[in-house]
Amino acid sequence: MNTEIKYSGYTAQPSDYECPDGTLAVSLNLICEDGHIKPLPTPADARLTLQQNERILLVHEVADRKHYILARENPTSPTQNQILWLNAKNETNTDNATPINHVAPLLDTAVIGNVVALATTDGLRFLRWDETNYTLMSSVPPRISIDFGVMNELLHDDPLLPHLTVTLPGRTSFTPEEYKQYSTTILEFVNAEINKLQKDGLFCQPFFVRWAYRLYDGSHIGHSAPILMLPRVFPPLLKFYNSDQSDHTALLTFYEAGTRLNYRILNHNLDELEKWAEIIDGIDIFVSSQIHTYSPLKENTVSVGSVPLGHHLNTNRVDYATNKNAESVFYGCYAPHADSISAKYANDLHSTTDTTPILGINRDNIRFFEDLSRAHTFYKVAHIPIKDIKPTNKLVPVKFLDQAFVSLLTNELLEDDFNSHRELIPSSLYAYNSRLNLANIKARPAEPLPLRSCAQFINPEGDGVGFNPIKTITVWSKHNGTICKRVHACSDTEADGYYWFASAFPRYIFYPDATAFKMAITTTNDETYTLDLTPHDFLNGAYYLDRLMNASPIPAQASPATAPAADTIHMPSSVYTSEINNPWIFPPSLATTAGHGQIYGICSAAKALSQGQFGQFPLYAFTSDGIWALDVSSTGTYSARQPISRDICLGPESITQIDSAVLFASNRGIMLLSGSQTQCISEPIHTDYPFSISSLPSLPRLLNMVGVSQPRSFQMAPFSEFLKECRMIYDYTHQRVIVFSPSRSYAYVYSMKSQQWMLSSSSNIRCSVSSYPQALALTHNGHLIDFSQPSTDYHKGLLVTRPLKLSEPNVHKTINTVIQRGNFQTGNVQTLLYGSRDIANWHLISSSQNHILRGLHGSPYKYFRLALLCALSPHESILGASLQFTPRLTNRQR
Repeated sequence: MNTEIKYSGYTAQPSDYECPDGTLAVSLNLICEDGHIKPLPTPADARLTLQQNERILLVHEVADRKHYILARENPTSPTQNQILWLNAKNETNTDNATPINHVAPLLDTAVIGNVVALATTDGLRFLRWDETNYTLMSSVPPRISIDFGVMNELLHDDPLLPHLTVTLPGRTSFTPEEYKQYSTTILEFVNAEINKLQKDGLFCQPFFVRWAYRLYDGSHIGHSAPILMLPRVFPPLLKFYNSDQSDHTALLTFYEAGTRLNYRILNHNLDELEKWAEIIDGIDIFVSSQIHTYSPLKENTVSVGSVPLGHHLNTNRVDYATNKNAESVFYGCYAPHADSISAKYANDLHSTTDTTPILGINRDNIRFFEDLSRAHTFYKVAHIPIKDIKPTNKLVPVKFLDQAFVSLLTNELLEDDFNSHRELIPSSLYAYNSRLNLANIKARPAEPLPLRSCAQFINPEGDGVGFNPIKTITVWSKHNGTICKRVHACSDTEADGYYWFASAFPRYIFYPDATAFKMAITTTNDETYTLDLTPHDFLNGAYYLDRLMNASPIPAQASPATAPAADTIHMPSSVYTSEINNPWIFPPSLATTAGHGQIYGICSAAKALSQGQFGQFPLYAFTSDGIWALDVSSTGTYSARQPISRDICLGPESITQIDSAVLFASNRGIMLLSGSQTQCISEPIHTDYPFSISSLPSLPRLLNMVGVSQPRSFQMAPFSEFLKECRMIYDYTHQRVIVFSPSRSYAYVYSMKSQQWMLSSSSNIRCSVSSYPQALALTHNGHLIDFSQPSTDYHKGLLVTRPLKLSEPNVHKTINTVIQRGNFQTGNVQTLLYGSRDIANWHLISSSQNHILRGLHGSPYKYFRLALLCALSPHESILGASLQFTPRLTNRQR
């Protein structure tokens, strides 16, 4: 009898008894494509040879150049990796690699334009290419220190000048009740005059100032704390005169002191800021509206004959013009300053020889402290280009933008800061649509800001009397039920380690985390001031506010309760997404949560889910509770509504993007995720009892001829074990997927064309290298190879069929002739024939130095295997085999 067998791909399912004839138990270095068995080309010669302690992180393409980004491990310092770069053109080794800097051990990488993002165990870092070299940058700009203070414009002449005179109906005498009738008219003029002062860039009522770095795209990062500025808390003064009793008119004169906002940049971290010259455009300064200490509404009353001065520490005017810290007097309602000056002039205006009354607007704004605590809108008034961010030896007036105060409420607003002071430690990075996505995130709570960066600058009492060296500032916060702690160890510098507590404890302190509840300030002499923090209603932060505004605002010393506190915040199910082409900004509108477990990785696949649903799920989040599809809303934000699959990815290393789908390893096998459907593509080869090479006589010798260095130790592991540490490389050019394990000497190869599997015996792969559309890999011996660039040599392979039943599995048969069919030269295919009566024990029947076996006789067998030793050129192939056999029928007469 004659039969034709056509070879197909490597399978392990179904059982040997049920498998179709032509399926393969071993397809080593041979792959079934286009209906033929073809040689699997090995990569061409190594493109680059690395040192033993080096590896390639990725290939970075900038303009018309390609760079290898390398990591070099230091055996004596395993916590630090040196990062280098190398031009990918015409380099065969890393001798010319250029060092960049050192980073902590790496977890993941991604590319956004000319920036390479590095996820390290110590946080997010960036490599920015600037035409000639790479610069290592942190995830946030360096913290610099800026003093802000207010100074009376005419302090050395007359701080209170008559700004306004109004004419009112006059009378020869007035009662206090009658004076109150003028309240509406008076306040209208007072409010108008205060607004006029502000249009001139002068402040007379409390306000907040805040600054932030302005990046190249106009976004802001590194927001400072809102700094409470207190020009004074004394209400305006008014003096009343009867001008002419005959026409019954009276004159009301308004006195107010306008203060100018000044600033000083300290020489702190400015050298580090130079690295950001291409990223940071400069510093923008913002102010809030003034917060009135008196009620500016018509219900307010005007008192007669007394002035409610509020508190003041000293009624003597003190001139600090020669103070070492500034050339002018800077004050803020907690030193001999505005209240003292106002008191002096009030007494002068209301002297015993002057019988005209002083009108004092009642300080009765019961919403004053509420307005302070709820202030959250900040308007841009100034810009400092980065070239002008230089230290100054004194405070100088802020140079406001033209028309900055003409209509303050229409100026550019500062958007709230979203955790830019936290140190993000993501384990997974993914770049998509020019945005950087972070997943499986840990974060360190924001480091407390130095007090000098949180409070208004004032001149200290005397010559430095009252300065307290600060040792630490500690803040406790609570995240997801876990108490976290962050400590700022103050340096012994002017910009950080000193503040004057004796008479000027800050009235307002801000910390950029709304979950913070307690702050402790410890000085070098172990004095500890413990403050309770209140979450801000509108800003991402918490604050301390002295609501007494009394003469001794220093908090009582107290030690905070000691309790275990974590150093990091765990956000395993969060996804942070950056602005487009700006991996430093992660706005809250683009943050989302995928499930409740841990995110292993993120990947995308652009393929229609169904009719009319193209691209609905651009991103997939692989989590410990399934695969979540991240939907895109009309505003560009992501949302994770439900899991589309309950498959659990075994590790982020196995997640591999192909043309229109994503591959990943799960306990079920190699899964293909396309749209909202998952399919296991490894079912044909999934077995925990793989075929044993040693079960066939002489087969180990054939393995040696194929190129397996230790054929007797060549044993395939159970597929479930292989899956646990498998990784993948996608060969876009040939539409193949290489599934390898760094600890195994073989790899599986899947053809997307034929949907068939095979084995590669030359797997010495250490890791894959991201460089689409190339299929780069790094071997254990330091060679960089490219699967998309095969060699043109002859390729050796081994093919072993699964048991052939020849349509009659339970009948003994004798094979007489075997002829291999295909397109190959004689001698390039050698044939071996095996027989078995129980599928378990096999015997070598015959072999040939070519593709033909003839004249076979002898004992019959129920099952047969063919083994082919091949040495094929790239254009040669094998189709199948022609067999002639004779059944040995025991129930018929011979």
